[in-house]
Amino acid sequence: MLLRMIWLVLGVFIVFHAYFYLAFGTVDPCTAATFKVINQGESASARAGGLLFSAAIEKLIRSKGVVSCYRIAVTGENPEKLF
Repeated sequence: MLLRMIWLVLGVFIVFHAYFYLAFGTVDPCTAATFKVINQGESASARAGGLLFSAAIEKLIRSKGVVSCYRIAVTGENPEKLF
């Protein structure tokens, strides 16, 4: 039973990171969350402005913890609620 649980957790971990790699080109959940936040901009100029501040956005997301990184990257939750 315990071995099955370990394999399940490992499988979910691999699936999440495979999704990050395919969707965002990275396996880091915080970097994927940053790309998700930047791509949520409604206009091309908002997305371009997000690229200028991507390091600051990623630093802010990382400061909230790894769980927040996963939550933003997977669900697309509005990161403004976290800040």
